[in-house]
Amino acid sequence: MRTAFPLGVSTSIAPSIRSEYFNTAAYASSNSLARNYVEAFLESRCDQLYLPDILQDSPEYDLWKTLSDESGFDFIVKDINPTYGVDVSCESFDVYLSGLGSNTRLKLYNRRKNLHMLGEVKVENLWPDQEYFYKLINDFHQKRWGRDCYQGRNLTFIRLLLDNLVHDGHEVNLSLMTVNKKPVSVVLDIQFNGRIYNLQSGYLEGFAKNISLGTLHLGYQLESAFSRADVDFYDFMAGKGKNADYKSALSNRKAAFNTLLLVRNPVLKILYRMQRRFNPHN
Repeated sequence: MRTAFPLGVSTSIAPSIRSEYFNTAAYASSNSLARNYVEAFLESRCDQLYLPDILQDSPEYDLWKTLSDESGFDFIVKDINPTYGVDVSCESFDVYLSGLGSNTRLKLYNRRKNLHMLGEVKVENLWPDQEYFYKLINDFHQKRWGRDCYQGRNLTFIRLLLDNLVHDGHEVNLSLMTVNKKPVSVVLDIQFNGRIYNLQSGYLEGFAKNISLGTLHLGYQLESAFSRADVDFYDFMAGKGKNADYKSALSNRKAAFNTLLLVRNPVLKILYRMQRRFNPHN
């Protein structure tokens, strides 16, 4: 079985940074880029086309469904992942806090006073000191997950992404939270066209009892987003925490990313249909 995929998306044979909101329609007139993908797929010897993290109920999703039908492919939704965010345009930070569950509000905001009792708390943007930020987030991830957050090609990619965003007039927030000048938490946010995307975070585990450093840091980031007239959404993207689905608890908006397969091999079509018949949840 041969699978085609757009260069740059993350796959098991070509791992990369996850590519939420994979989108072709926005960058070419008359949907020509997506049609070029289909033409290249038809000219190849591949059996299926793999398209990850396309937003459900979006023009991009509808486009691929139309192109699949036109070409006689089977259109398969292989995986669905929730994605979460906070609409910061229609209410204040205080109103947002009042709508959270009591335990979530405690972790996000109320325990700030506990943190301040431990010393001077400071939140600052380290930009443009990328290398110091990568060292901090890698150290936190090594202790929590046993591996670096950014290394190799992914580190090269994120450097280029952030440099290009700033060059084009967008904002990067390499947010560092310190207590008595000691780094305890980092958050990587980018702002693009009125939306803040929360790309990555890391924090010092076991710093203090009953204090969730990562969640408290997100509270500062969200409060800042609510205060800005040029931001209308704080996007947590896909994925879950190590021990809890904190994004769901913090969010007031939810959507879904779909991983699509466009299948043209007749035998493979039959196999997928059999799979859906006998195991409809797979």
